[in-house]
Amino acid sequence: MPHIVIAVSPGLFRRIAWPRVLRALHAALAEAGLARIGDIKSRVLACDYDLIGDDPLAEQVIATLLTTNPRPAEAERQMATRVLSCLERAVIEIGDTRAQCCVFFHHVPKDRYLRVDIEPVAARAAAAVAPAEPAEPAA
Repeated sequence: MPHIVIAVSPGLFRRIAWPRVLRALHAALAEAGLARIGDIKSRVLACDYDLIGDDPLAEQVIATLLTTNPRPAEAERQMATRVLSCLERAVIEIGDTRAQCCVFFHHVPKDRYLRVDIEPVAARAAAAVAPAEPAEPAA
């Protein structure tokens, strides 16, 4: 289950069409057979402030790719490469900007990962009420 967390400079956050980029990113991973599209979880976080070196005009897009299912190292690298390519394309599309894009990728073993799925109240209530057995026909 890949998780992709993207931290973005304030200016790039406002100028990039993130819903489109995330859909393209999910599709790129799924079409390459690297992950099931329904398993991919991504989010974009805008930085309140950032600085690259001493250049106040430079911007950044830093992704962290976390996987919980074991994959060969080459598959993880292919995933990271596709993420990087999608982010690079998004920055280039907006035009003249100086930016750094990078992807950190890590595997998190299942014993180092906790999860709970929460359903809406109505869904929980419906699941708790077992369907009634059909009544016996009257004799």
